[in-house]
Amino acid sequence: MIRKQEIADILKNESFQEVIDTIIQDHLNVITYSNDDEVEVRERAYQRIKTTKELLAHLQSIVDSSKIEDARWKI
Repeated sequence: MIRKQEIADILKNESFQEVIDTIIQDHLNVITYSNDDEVEVRERAYQRIKTTKELLAHLQSIVDSSKIEDARWKI
């Protein structure tokens, strides 16, 4: 069973956000400071950023779905 409130708490957690921001920034630095011929390195970093953001979006959609369900019953 998915515990939506626990997911919401994780997404709001400052430490979790700092870790995610650091991961994304580290990969952005790889892209920024790579050599011109390191196309594969940049592509791998870009894919990791994209995957991290997709994971966060998926978790947020789980939380939002419960908000939508709650609002539906209030109408």
